[in-house]
Amino acid sequence: MDIQIKKSLLLSAKIRKAWLNMEKEELVSPYLYYNFMKYVWWQTKLFSKYRPIIFYAVDKDNNIVMIAPMKVHIFSGKIDTLGNIGMCDMTDFLYRKELSDNECKECLLKLRDFIGRPFYLSRLLSDSKTLQYLKPYSKIVGSHECVDIFLESDYDSHFKQLSKSVRQNIRTAYNRMLKDGVDFDFHFYIGGKNIPAKIKRDSKRCYLKRQLDAYTHSVFTKIKHYIGIGWLRHDNFSLFLNDNAVNATLYLNGVVAACFMGSLNYSKDRVVIPRLAISADFRRYSPGYVLLCECMKYVLSKTSIQHIDLCRGTEKYKSDLGGGKYLTLFVEIQ
Repeated sequence: MDIQIKKSLLLSAKIRKAWLNMEKEELVSPYLYYNFMKYVWWQTKLFSKYRPIIFYAVDKDNNIVMIAPMKVHIFSGKIDTLGNIGMCDMTDFLYRKELSDNECKECLLKLRDFIGRPFYLSRLLSDSKTLQYLKPYSKIVGSHECVDIFLESDYDSHFKQLSKSVRQNIRTAYNRMLKDGVDFDFHFYIGGKNIPAKIKRDSKRCYLKRQLDAYTHSVFTKIKHYIGIGWLRHDNFSLFLNDNAVNATLYLNGVVAACFMGSLNYSKDRVVIPRLAISADFRRYSPGYVLLCECMKYVLSKTSIQHIDLCRGTEKYKSDLGGGKYLTLFVEIQ
């Protein structure tokens, strides 16, 4: 195949069209979908020290066969994957479905030659074919542990596989709510247009409060986080506006006790969750456990979702509820 590498500083109509076609492949993460990455693009362009850039490969007929979303540091010139940013836990390149293994390899080797100096691939799955083909030139410089909960058939079967102590903790949470007369409501929505404005507002406030309480220690940082997390960051748009946006919210006595916001893949069997928050005011009722248990019940009975991908971080509750670990890698290509 006669491959040529090009680059663009714009999200052109041609790139958009090719991107939307390539993202429909089964193994492409929602983090790589155009309508998620376009907000990452604008955040990077407007509010960072990087300049977004798209490298892409075209065949002899000028058809785009590979897209490599990257960014270049304004001062150092460092080149990295565009999605190496908060609330985007997996990145990679996109490939045209018809490409053979040898053609994919040819695209990547020509990209390496085109860039002409070391660059970085961050947050790629450990079994990424991009990494596979560039392995002779790669050096692993870091990794993140992530957790995915796989749901096989029904909630009762999954519940029985949990440890005895975790099952008891879950029962205790529900029993305490019953004993204390706590009213609880669980809401699950798919599609930004379907999420009620109140749910969007309440879940955003819960998440923002959790972030401000946990990660800010001065008035300046609180204001910075409030503006960034609450208004300007890319996920404020994709997780509330996109057609594949997912929202799960648990109310206790009319107040949000726990919530998560994520994105559904094209196969409708996996939801990736970059935002999850639990209110410390309701810790007596283990609202994180209850939120995810209610979510499991809902998706197993009313959707085709089998993976609740909790992404980066190995907090204990993730493994408690049956989560399995996987890795994303940070690699230098030389």
